[in-house]
Amino acid sequence: MNGWPLDEGAATWSVALGAMLSSGRKWDSASFACTVRVRYEPLGLAVLSVPPGSTTLQTFGQPWPARSHCRLFADPGDGPSLTVDDWTHGAALPMGTKLTCTEELGVEGASWRARISRRAGSPESDSYRVPQGDRRPGWLVDHPPLAIPHSREMLDPALVLSAVELDSIVEEEDGWLLRGKPRKEGMAHGYYPAIVHPYGDLWTALLHRGRGHIVRCRTTLKGADLASHDLVVQILDSTAE
Repeated sequence: MNGWPLDEGAATWSVALGAMLSSGRKWDSASFACTVRVRYEPLGLAVLSVPPGSTTLQTFGQPWPARSHCRLFADPGDGPSLTVDDWTHGAALPMGTKLTCTEELGVEGASWRARISRRAGSPESDSYRVPQGDRRPGWLVDHPPLAIPHSREMLDPALVLSAVELDSIVEEEDGWLLRGKPRKEGMAHGYYPAIVHPYGDLWTALLHRGRGHIVRCRTTLKGADLASHDLVVQILDSTAE
């Protein structure tokens, strides 16, 4: 189902866009926990492996954060942690390897604590704290991105708007399903989100009706998956409702 074009579903799109733009503010001072499961398919990595010196990866704005900051793992064991940038520069992985990670974020008021694991509930592999006062729309714009920005982008969908040419919307019981085409890195206006794979031809996302955050999103190329991101949120107080 392609849904309504945005111009034909203008009223629905207006409501959904408002929810996206206000989602970041709704999490301010809230206490909650969330888990993001990230998965890069073999094709999603293969299309990034271009010959040295290629101009394909040059950008006019900021580089794609996923390439150098997203911490992904090639197995659920004790192997080395790899960034997408590490992989594209010749990491020796078997053909068909999928890179995955789980980001677990706990928030109590102004205190953010996050960890990145090879799978949900596994021993901590990396951790960081988000500076106090860095929780507002555009939270990644004014500060260097941390090791993995997926949860921030999914909780604040306004960050994806410059990277996707959205073309249709479907209203569902739990929210809105968006469809669009990822822009090339050099065609985006500044920051390029990690949850949009720039080499895809279709990006879909389900927005939460009440809070406007992204519940799940996928980037595909000719029907084949490149990358996927799934978010589960547990509200610990009523301020984020």
